[in-house]
Order: sequence, then structure tokens, then C-alpha cells
Amino acid sequence: MDGCGKKFDGVITVNGDSRSTGAETLTFTGINFETTYSDTNDENKWNFITAPSKIDGKYNYSHNVTIENCTFTNTVTDNYMVGSAAFTGTYNLVMRECSATNMHSMIQVQSCDNTAVVDRVTTENCKNGVSFGNTANATLKNSTIASTAYGVRGDGNASRGNLSIENTKITATKPVIIRKMTTKTYAVAIDDASVLTTTGTYHVIFTNGDDEGEFVEPTGEFTIDGDDNYKVFPEIPVAKVGDTEYLDIDEAIANWTNNTTLTLMDNVTLSDVVTIKSTEHHILNLDTYTLTAAEGKNAFEITACGTGASEQFAITINADATNPGSINAGNKAIVYYDYSKGTAAGADDRPIIKINGGVFYGTTAAWGTAGIYFKGGSKARQAATLNISGGEFHCTINGQSKSKLIISGGLFHYSVGSQGDSTANRLISGGTFKTLGFMTADSNNTKFWFGTSMGNSDVGLYINDDNYLVVGGPVITEFGSQFKAKATDATKWSNYLQYSSAATYGLYYTNAEMAIKTHGEANVVLP
Repeated sequence: MDGCGKKFDGVITVNGDSRSTGAETLTFTGINFETTYSDTNDENKWNFITAPSKIDGKYNYSHNVTIENCTFTNTVTDNYMVGSAAFTGTYNLVMRECSATNMHSMIQVQSCDNTAVVDRVTTENCKNGVSFGNTANATLKNSTIASTAYGVRGDGNASRGNLSIENTKITATKPVIIRKMTTKTYAVAIDDASVLTTTGTYHVIFTNGDDEGEFVEPTGEFTIDGDDNYKVFPEIPVAKVGDTEYLDIDEAIANWTNNTTLTLMDNVTLSDVVTIKSTEHHILNLDTYTLTAAEGKNAFEITACGTGASEQFAITINADATNPGSINAGNKAIVYYDYSKGTAAGADDRPIIKINGGVFYGTTAAWGTAGIYFKGGSKARQAATLNISGGEFHCTINGQSKSKLIISGGLFHYSVGSQGDSTANRLISGGTFKTLGFMTADSNNTKFWFGTSMGNSDVGLYINDDNYLVVGGPVITEFGSQFKAKATDATKWSNYLQYSSAATYGLYYTNAEMAIKTHGEANVVLP
């Protein structure tokens, strides 16, 4: 139906056959809808376009309706007209390049199967914006919604519900509200190009009540993606200590005491460095979330307090196994320990930093500090230990003075180094490494070794297609089907490989060209 920009005053009813195959299409384009009457008691004139669930007692299923390049203006009543349309029992609905002025709402969709898309629309001086009730997949994009009540509404009591907001600006008392949240799951996704501005308290609301009146704690399940800058009802805890949940990360940290676990429940940003005593054990579970350090500060600092002669855990970091959370310290340290800070001279202090998983971003400096920095004292019982069994590290790792390094797994994109003596050794039995930094090592095998114990090189090593050193598994003594070359002088990749099984059996490569480039053709054996 092409209006060619003409004005229309009346109601259009969309009638779909209950036996419809869905092949029909109907398009409204270029029509300027405008009220010229004042009978607000006539319900038939509350909508410019209507597709009711029944007509003359028969079910009505409208299919593949498009409304484009239309305007909807109420010049008589006061925010009474619902707006462009009310659709019930619809399959595939598109509205694009339309505007509404002085309306109750732009469009109301109920029980829409497949998809409903509202694209490039604007509202001005309207009570509400767009309503998607019991709609399978609803999208509002490239639009500007300005309303006094809600911006976009959904229903959370149906068996379906997914709302996507893309590149849209919404200004309203309740920019996004999902009402009737009971026993079903509703998912809201808001992209970074969208901006929600509230004249009330919350930007996104999930309520077991209606969109008018008091908000009620929902009983249904909901998810929201892209809410970092928005306030949500019910307010979502960002962390818990034990079973106690907290809305504020600083409050959670204040209650993170000795031998308790802090678990992230949302992405958080620290307001200051978190200080941990070496004599206490703090467990951090990142789960799937990101912890960002305060700007220009280390994320965690361990204060030397004198643990005594025995080693003692200071901090343990865990993460979800399949979708690990992360710590982002920018250009600072993720974990920082320096024996000289915080303890009486000569005291025994042997804290353990244990990392079991996660993704870590920190400084890539290789000396003086590092993404993970641990520096002991000058005596045997002043040695900090870094124990890593898993994780991905986009930062350097550096231990100095008395320091002990134990790595059994993980992916390391920057230098890994540590120095010490026979009382503070370094042992690598697993993991994937881009490069090894400075390691104290000697011919007596007392300070550094690849294997399960000092002087026992009982793990395999090889170089993968990315030129990373892969450590772990049985000792490699033959090509098999995986390896394309063997370097006879392993130390040309790193001098520390003299303390590995590769010193005896050769360093195997999955890429022959890389082996020749690194070691020279004379030092490479092909299968």
C-alpha cells in the first residue's frame, strides 16, 4: 500500500487467513497518518494500523508485514493513540524509517513468531516507545527513542524472549523494561554503540510486575549483555565472599578475609590496589569475568609480614575452565611482591602465589618489575614462590633475589624469567613459551631444569608452528608423524635448553623451515 506521502485518517485492519502459509506479504509505505477526531472512547480508533488476534470470531495471523517511511502524528488527543500499529499473532514484522509524534507509543507487538525488527525510527513527545510482548526475536536498531515512560518493553512470562538493541539512543524514565518476569528466560543484548539515558533510577529493569507501578523482584531467569555502564533492577551483585553477595567490589574486598574465597559475579574495576598480607591466604575466583586494576596501579600487592620458616599460600587465583575470566592491570603488575616492603629485616617470609587459570594482561617490562613480579630477600627462608599450573599470560614474569618458580602449564606470550640459588629453584614441567628470560642455572642442575625434579629431564619439548616452546608429555626421541625437523643443537633456540631432554635427543620442530631458519641447515635433521 503506497501512500505517496499522502495523509490518511482512519484505521487499517490487517486480516490474515488462519490457514495462512506465510507466503503473503503486505507493505505500507509513504503514508502520513494523522488524527482529526477527538472521540477517545472509540477503541477502534486507538491504533492507525491494527492486526487483532481474531476477526469475526476467527483467528487472525498476519504474515510478513512491512511498515516503512510513514509518519504517525496525534494532533487531537493527549498521548492517547497507541501509535502506528498494534500487532497480535504475527509472523515476521518490519518497521523502518518511521516517526511518531505525541503518541502513546510507536508500535506494540504481541505474540510475534520468528522476528520483529524496528529500524531507523524516531519518537518525539511520546509516552512510550516500542513494545515487544512475547516476541521470539526482537530487534530495535539505528533509532532514537524519546519518551516519558518506557523506551522499549518486553514480556518475561513467555516461553521465548530475546531483545537486541543496536546503535540506538533511548531517553526515558525506564529506557528498557522487561515486565512479568516469572518462570521463563529473557535475554537482553545492548551493543556498545547504543546509549541509554534514564530520567529515573534504572536503565534496564526486570520486574515481576507491570511497567507501571512498583518494581517487583523477578522470579524468572534473565541475562543481560552490555550493561557495564547501566544500572539494572534488580541490582546485580558483582562479587561474593563465601555465600555473601555484594553490589560493590570495594565492599566485597573489605570483607575478603583470611582463608575466604572472593568470586566475581560481574566485570569489575578496582578503585585502588588490593593489599594482601603474606601471612594470610586469599582465594580469588575470576569465573568468567574481568577484573580491571585501578588506573596506574598494580592489581594485587603482597605485603611481607613474616610467614615463618614454612612456605604459606598468600593468594590463589582460579578461573572458569572453558571460558576463563581475566585480570587486566594495564601497564602495571597483576601480582607484585617485594620482600623489602613491609617486614622487619631478617624475618622469614615465604609466600606462595598460586595461579590455576585465567587470562592475564600486565606490563611487558622484563626487569625491575613485571606483569607478575616476585622478589625475595637475601636469605634462604626469604624466597617467594610462583606456582603456575594454567592460564594465558600477556605479560612478563620475573622473579628476583630469592625466588622460586614452578610452572606445570599455561601459555606465555612474553618473557618468563627467575633468578636465585639452590635454595630457590626454577622448575618447568609443562606449558607453552614464546621466550625464556634470565634464569639462574648451572652445570650441577641445582637451579633450573625442565622436568619433574632437579636434574631429571623427564619431559618432552618441541617447537610449534608459532615458534613457541611446548613443554610436557613424554620425552621425544623420534619424528613420528607430527615433527618435520630436528635441531641437533637445541641451545640455539635458548641456552637454557641444555637443561632439558632436548640436549640429549635433539629439539623437534613441527615446521622444517622454522628449524632451518633458527639453527642453520647444517644443524637440522629432516625425517
